[in-house]
Amino acid sequence: MRDLPIGNDDFKSIRDNGGYYVDKTALIAEIVSRRSTGAFLFTRPRRFGKSLNLSMIDAFFNLQYDGRRWFEGLEVMSDRASVEMMNRFPVVMVSLKGLETDTYEDFINDFREITHELCRKFGYLFESRSEMAGKLSELKSGSSTEALMKRSIKDLTEALESYHGRKTIVLIDEYDSAINSSYGKSSHKKIVQFVRGLLTNALKSNEHLLFGVVTGVMQVAKESIFSGLNNLYANNIFSRDFDESFGFTESEVTRILEDCGRPDRLGEVREWYDGYRFGDAEVYNPWSILNYVSRGFVADTYWINEGNPSMILESVSMNGPDALRIVSDLYNDGFVETPMSMNLIFADLGSMEGLLSLLTGSGYLKAEGPRNGLWTLRLVNKEVRSGLLEQLVSGRWRASRMNRVARAILEGRPEDLGQELSGALGSSVDGKVTRDERHYQAFMLGLLNCLVSDYYVRSEYRGGKGYADIAVVPRDGRGPSAVIELKDEPPGTDDGGMRASAEGALGQIERLRYYEGLRGEVHLYGVSTRQTDVFVSYRTITRGEGRCCRAEQGIRVPAIKGIGLHMWGSYGFVLIGINPLASRLAVSEGC
Repeated sequence: MRDLPIGNDDFKSIRDNGGYYVDKTALIAEIVSRRSTGAFLFTRPRRFGKSLNLSMIDAFFNLQYDGRRWFEGLEVMSDRASVEMMNRFPVVMVSLKGLETDTYEDFINDFREITHELCRKFGYLFESRSEMAGKLSELKSGSSTEALMKRSIKDLTEALESYHGRKTIVLIDEYDSAINSSYGKSSHKKIVQFVRGLLTNALKSNEHLLFGVVTGVMQVAKESIFSGLNNLYANNIFSRDFDESFGFTESEVTRILEDCGRPDRLGEVREWYDGYRFGDAEVYNPWSILNYVSRGFVADTYWINEGNPSMILESVSMNGPDALRIVSDLYNDGFVETPMSMNLIFADLGSMEGLLSLLTGSGYLKAEGPRNGLWTLRLVNKEVRSGLLEQLVSGRWRASRMNRVARAILEGRPEDLGQELSGALGSSVDGKVTRDERHYQAFMLGLLNCLVSDYYVRSEYRGGKGYADIAVVPRDGRGPSAVIELKDEPPGTDDGGMRASAEGALGQIERLRYYEGLRGEVHLYGVSTRQTDVFVSYRTITRGEGRCCRAEQGIRVPAIKGIGLHMWGSYGFVLIGINPLASRLAVSEGC
């Protein structure tokens, strides 16, 4: 088994050092076959081979590498049209990954270093006394203006064509990295404007350009970034062309496991790392596959724990209780039906459609359909399931308090539940914003998400003759269940009225039999809130023998837009502004 190049996205070094390489060179032949295309945009989740593919394209076309034997035995060498273009063109390759975005000044300074390095790489252009060499001298000095930096790539293509007599290929990796990482910061708008100017100059009506290839995670809408680029071919996770060019197909994964002598591990690999669909191709996560093999075939959350989901976290918090409820249902083997677009508009991240499009394009959800204009979304695989909530809530909710609330509910301790919940509300919530029971419902769901590895945590749980506010049901059918009904009373309600309200909520559970279908020990809670005061009525019942069936529920999300207000406290985002969801769609009810 050759060395597995984990984290190495330099095609040249992998081939020089005899590293294990999964042949993706058919991508080159496909690009060559589309000679009339001025620029290609490929969007895929992170760590799916975008950078390595750009490095491969550079190694193939760049005249600097003429005579190298990196492509011997690879698929592209059987394509005559591609071979005729091999190592015949100057190539400008730029990566925008890792640019500092805390401030716009940091971003500009980092990009100024990129242009300085490009000028150093093409130092031979400055040996002449040409007018073009003079224009580039300011870039080389490291003191260039923003306007000149926006033109830097175009100016280099002009200088290279003048020197070599051949048009230039431009490769831009992770164009949206700084845009995404700056989202929610004061630098975001200026960074978007800068990247727009850079790409427009480099790719639009550039007579010195042979073609360009741009990669990123999401396609930022044309009106925001790719304004006027009529020659742009955008390829995303739904595109049928180039569908096997990113990620590993099952035949490629099977070959890897056979080469390392463990074909018996395919079943586990499918469960953990399969589930992605690009166009018509079913693909695996390559980053996780390589880590899985190199670390002794131990399944773990290699990909999801390696990312920085800052923009997703921001969108989750903007969408308030709806997001919390949907993430919980997806985690509990549910699904979502929604309209969706891979053409991202940042203003849409305050809508559920925007959040779900972001989660799908980023690799967390897989999409089936569309049917009647709606896509069906589910969690991709076990790796995403195992790491998603940990990633979303890490640093946002205090586990110790969550665990005390959850433990009190499952152990049938109503007094402790009242005290813990009251304390949580008092330290996190301003009474001015607790206006109805839906706010408390969202807050409770957040506290109970610490249970989701072992329990289904359901909002609007269908049972008996109606829907309970919250139900907690063991995944394996063993252990206690809980049903919770919430009531919110105005600030002037006296304690007697609060106790009556809590008892009424408990009576509602019993009258409408929300516990129908649950088995074994079931804890019933009527919870009444008065701003941060909590009153709890409680009974426990034992129902029948055997295990509770598993329920799969889905939510239909309309194409609604709008931004929910949010507030952070010691428990993370208390979710205040609510976009109303369409009615819950119960697909199959257990028991």
